[in-house]
Formats: sequence, C-alpha cells, structure tokens
Amino acid sequence: MSRDRRAVLTVIALSLLLVGGLTGGATVLLWRHLDRNLDTLDRVAGPRPANIATAGEDQPLDILVMGSDSRDCAGCAVDRHTGEGQRSDTTVLLHVSADRTRAYGISIPRDMIIDRPSCREPDGGTAPAASDVQWNDAFAVGGPTCTVRQVEAMTGVRIEHYLVVDFGGFRRMVAALGGVEMCIPADIVDPKYGITLKAGTRRLTPTESEDYIRERHVLSYGTDTGRMKRQQAFMAAMVHQAVSAGTISQPTRLYSFLDAVTGSVQLDPDLDGLHDLIALARDLGRVGTDHIRFLTMPSHEDPDDYGRVKPTQPAADRVWDLLVHDEALPARLSTGSISAGAVPGSGRRDRGPGAATASELEYAGLCA
Repeated sequence: MSRDRRAVLTVIALSLLLVGGLTGGATVLLWRHLDRNLDTLDRVAGPRPANIATAGEDQPLDILVMGSDSRDCAGCAVDRHTGEGQRSDTTVLLHVSADRTRAYGISIPRDMIIDRPSCREPDGGTAPAASDVQWNDAFAVGGPTCTVRQVEAMTGVRIEHYLVVDFGGFRRMVAALGGVEMCIPADIVDPKYGITLKAGTRRLTPTESEDYIRERHVLSYGTDTGRMKRQQAFMAAMVHQAVSAGTISQPTRLYSFLDAVTGSVQLDPDLDGLHDLIALARDLGRVGTDHIRFLTMPSHEDPDDYGRVKPTQPAADRVWDLLVHDEALPARLSTGSISAGAVPGSGRRDRGPGAATASELEYAGLCA
C-alpha cells in the first residue's frame, strides 16, 4: 500500500475515533463492514489496449461507470417492470489526468449504433462479434466486461477500473447526500410513467431524482440526447454537493455516504476494495470541482433511423486520441459540457471550454 493511501486511511480512522467517540475496535468493525459491502465483478478477457506511460509519480486514470437498468435487484422495480434482464442504461468514461488538474466524464449514447467485439458470456461461452448493433447490446450479451471491451475497441483507451450502479444503488447514494439540489425550469408531467415534477430549485428526493434523470418521453422530444445532458448535470451536482457540503471532510457524513456507495456498486477485481475506492475519491478531490467537466462524445442522430445515434468523425476519434495521450480537450471537442463547479441553475456562470449554452440546457430540461 502506498504512503499516501495509508495516510488517507489513517486520517479517516482517527476522525471516526475523535468525532464519533468510537473505540479502535469499533472503527475496525466499521471498516470491515464497508469492505464487505463491496461486490466484485469478473476480469476482462481478450486483447486490450496498452497503457501509455507518463512522467511523474501519478498516472492518468480511465474509469468506466455503467448504470444497469436491471429491475431484478432490491429497489430496482421502476417503471412498473421486472424480470427484463439488464442493459447499460448509462455509460460514462471518466478520465482523470496524470497531474490531477482536470477530469472529464464523457457520456456514450446508449442508442448509438456500433460494431461489437466478441465477448465472454456469463455462462462461460463466447458471443461472436456483431456489426451495426445498439451500444447497450453489449451489456445484455456479456455484462459489464463486454461493455469494457466495446469501449476499448472503439476508443483505444485502456480502462483501468470499472464499476456498475443499479437503480436501487443510485437512490441510496442520493439519500446519503440528503437529496440533490437541482433547478427544474418548468413543470414536468409524464402520465405514461407517472412522473410529475414541479418547477423550481430544491433538493430532489431519491425517487424524484431517478424520475428526473430517466425522463425521456416529455422532454427532449423523446430522444436520449437531452436525457444524457440532464444526467451529466445531475452527476455534476452530486460531485459539487459532496464536496461543498463537507461530506468528504466530516467523518459521520463520509461513513454514511461510503456505506451507501459500497452497498450500491459492483467493482472490477483490480480494485483493492475500500482502500482503492477511497484513493479514487481522493484523486478526484485533488482535481477540484471547477476542473471536472461532463460532456457527450461527438455524435449525431441518424437521419435515416430516428432515435439512433452515430459517432461524428473525425471529432470522436480525436477525443479518444487526446485521452489516450492525456491531453486537454479544446472547446470545439467539448461543446455542451457541464462543470461540477458551476451546476446549471446554481447562479454561477460556467466559463469553461465548450460550456453548454442556454438553449442546450433548456432542451435537456435544465435551468440556465
């Protein structure tokens, strides 16, 4: 274990002892509880891109975050549906630069048409490669490791770590933050799925939060483009709130949030449990909210197939090449992006490269 990582764990343990009035044995029990919460996924099989080393002690991090739309887990029966298998409802590639001065959360459209590589199936068999399939087909065929393979095949980026969050886990994390503050510009009424959200700025409950980020039939003309933007804004708000509300610095809040996170995610086998999860959070903390941006990969709707999406070239390949070499994205390749330091509707103007315009935010159902 590195010296920095030991220091982080020591600070958390001492804080729990001093603020919570716990004994050393109680602290160990809490730590073991959090570590046992974690569920480990399979290892990615098959040929993979090589890491391009950079100078210095730190290395860039590329983490794939997937949101499963399974209805079969505890608390996951949304939309009044169950037993429909699972797909990657959300796929976000999180890149943290080696010098920890910037981070990008890049959404990959679930409705994008792509060529899928061969993948290992959950029963041990092999799913053959397929052409012109929808992006989230990979998760349905081979689970998260198949999606990792697909991301690496499309981008050339080596994924160091990956994790999966389901509907129930999402709600638990929102609850641990005491709700997430968002600004809704106009009332949202979707009778098909029973969604009713009033306009205004307030802390959304876990259920309201889920409704807000999943709504796609009333807002954005039924496409996924606006929903991705809304999800990006919500992730930015969660990051901002966790930092600004002192969640990381206050031991009792930190423990509550870690309990929700560790009980809500599945991790790749290369993450050394809670130790590495906290180290990842620490790396993001070093970046600072003003330099964490969320955006969508360059893509466009297929004019011949409504609702389907295609990569926009050569811009998409240029984005992936910059990430592989750990270089900053220029404004022209990060258009429509959202900063965790200037969440839409917060009253703070986003002056970052490629910041989303008022019309882009309105289309997504976000306050400017």
